[in-house]
Amino acid sequence: MARVTATVSVALLAFLGIQGCSEESKNPVALTVIASEPEAGKYAFDVPASVEGGVVKIELKNTGKEPHDLQLIKVKDGTAPEKLVEDLLESEGAPFPDYMLDGAGGVGTIAPGATSTVTQELDAGTYVYYCSIDGDTGPHYENGMLGAVTLKGDKGKGDLPKAEGSIKAKEYGYEFSGLKAGSNTITFENTGQQFHHAQILPVSPGKTFEEAKAAFLSQEEPTGPPPVEFEKAVGTAMLAPGEKQVQTNLTLESRTYLVVCFIPDKTGGPPHLVKGMAQQLDLS
Repeated sequence: MARVTATVSVALLAFLGIQGCSEESKNPVALTVIASEPEAGKYAFDVPASVEGGVVKIELKNTGKEPHDLQLIKVKDGTAPEKLVEDLLESEGAPFPDYMLDGAGGVGTIAPGATSTVTQELDAGTYVYYCSIDGDTGPHYENGMLGAVTLKGDKGKGDLPKAEGSIKAKEYGYEFSGLKAGSNTITFENTGQQFHHAQILPVSPGKTFEEAKAAFLSQEEPTGPPPVEFEKAVGTAMLAPGEKQVQTNLTLESRTYLVVCFIPDKTGGPPHLVKGMAQQLDLS
């Protein structure tokens, strides 16, 4: 009898162990990143050298006084972050470098003091991270917000969180659904064949959407007040074709927005804005 009891106990413990592992395996990997400004004109991310891959929940906390984003781009192992931003961000109209792979994500633009979370699937590999925001002293990636992180394996599991709103990007436009004034949790999905993001720019009081769009398309030097309020801009990170993510705390106001993609095609050329990827979003 004692032997039977012991056998049952072992089996029960094994079952509970399997259940525990099963439950744990359904959880995304958690990654918290703090955006800080250690001194005037200097910026920093506290990203670890490596994290687990799979479904990853990235929380970006902006403790600074300026907007920040956290862009991730998958690259071939050994790629220097400085090389990527030079070839991708500072070579206007050039094709994407061949060491840049089909993998991207991160957290879009958030305001000072804000926190936003993105959940998405990130395959194992090397990712360059940077902040694309341009400040008074130049792009933030030139002043500290640039580095690389290695994702290992696929430990992160589970489905993406539910979202009440969505933005779908493709060539060359957006589909909006369920967006509202206030704080939004949205699914951002790239259903196209090119890389896309969604920069959501509030049209300045006294200006129209058409005036704001025309100003961005104009080749002339801008004059007068800007047609959009850049300091109130929000948005998503750039995603590779076929990828999607869920982002929380996308805060919008009751007003008109210009939603635009500044990314060019992988083969180079003008930004998608020029190809018509600039749409009006009205919230009341």
